[in-house]
Amino acid sequence: MAMTAELPQTLEEAAGRWTEVWGCPGLERRTEISFSSRFRGGLGRAYLDRRQVSLSARLLNEEREFLEEALCHELAHIAVSELNDKRCRPHGTEWKQLMRAVGFEPRTRIPVNGAPPLVRRKRRRRYLYLHRCPVCQAERTARRAVRQWRCVSCVEAGLDGALEIWRRPERRGWLWR
Repeated sequence: MAMTAELPQTLEEAAGRWTEVWGCPGLERRTEISFSSRFRGGLGRAYLDRRQVSLSARLLNEEREFLEEALCHELAHIAVSELNDKRCRPHGTEWKQLMRAVGFEPRTRIPVNGAPPLVRRKRRRRYLYLHRCPVCQAERTARRAVRQWRCVSCVEAGLDGALEIWRRPERRGWLWR
């Protein structure tokens, strides 16, 4: 859910100064800036092809310096794409030069002691399900229990073919035996 918000006048003026220094005056007026409550891990994102910047709504409740740095960070991405014909790396040399030119340290993360708290979702435990034929020991695995599965060999032999289902936590490199 994105919401377009008016930037505070002082922040809009700061963005105007940055774009002047970068050699693309008025970029902040040609760029749509919105705030979203859907950010989980990051604080902002630049959409170069649409000339849009989306910032985390959490930044509106934090110190102005975080909002200012995040806006500058994302605007610099758009400025790099506007100033360079070739494709540039997202946090490459060109981007770093623009950030330094306006007085910000070119960084991709805010240090933990100064970062706004992130809302982390609790990771759900995932399981693997082993479907084993009790007669011929044929096996199939899936991420969910599939009760309709039958052992093809046993059904062809005239048996029920019902499979036993075992659930185990999913782990990398984990074997059933």
